[in-house]
Amino acid sequence: MPTTAETINYNSFLTTTIKNYSKKMVGQYLVRRPAVALFFDEYRHTDTNGGRTWQGMVDYGQSTTAQFFAGADTFSTTPQEVAQPIRFDWKYLGGSVAITKTEQLENSGPVALASLLDTRMKQLNRTFDLIIGNEIFSDGTNFGGKSIVGLAAAVSTTPTSGVVGGLDPSVWGFWQNNAATSFGSFAANGPNGTADSWITNWNNCTDGDVKPDFTLSAQNVWEFRRQDSPEHEQRKAA
Repeated sequence: MPTTAETINYNSFLTTTIKNYSKKMVGQYLVRRPAVALFFDEYRHTDTNGGRTWQGMVDYGQSTTAQFFAGADTFSTTPQEVAQPIRFDWKYLGGSVAITKTEQLENSGPVALASLLDTRMKQLNRTFDLIIGNEIFSDGTNFGGKSIVGLAAAVSTTPTSGVVGGLDPSVWGFWQNNAATSFGSFAANGPNGTADSWITNWNNCTDGDVKPDFTLSAQNVWEFRRQDSPEHEQRKAA
């Protein structure tokens, strides 16, 4: 019985497969890491395309023209400073998936080749996932300064230093984060201690209905918090 030889255009095959896989990759690494999913999907992010940098605006301060008045009192018409621009360079993360000529021969046929390609794409996807999840917490100096300007820069232990987004917090006080660098033990400063420093720091970052949206911590910190919480004590008593 005659056989028909199958010829595969590997360049076209790989290109098409990668294109079909790319959307799946994006969706996975944006949701599998809690911090990444939080910032991209919940924290008022803005989608945009193109350009060398992303620029936004931050509003701040109060108007000096506001006052109680009676009769013919006048109001100041002095223009108010209300916002400052912030700017961040786009960051690019990439990798490669390669197949050698011998692997093409050893994995002949589209099914076998697709399986090999899929495995390596999953590896690359998993690596993207890990890198982005880690770099969310970085200060932007990793990978030769090409990384994300993450929480280590935005929420600094030295709030009056370090330019972020083009704004110097030593000049613009509203751009300074709050930092409690000497928390102490949860036994003394947790929910069952003499002072709940965790809640105090949360309250210090609250102004009316403007308050922190979430809590991020290292695993051991979160476990200490849970162990020392009133809810944990109630569960043990029950």
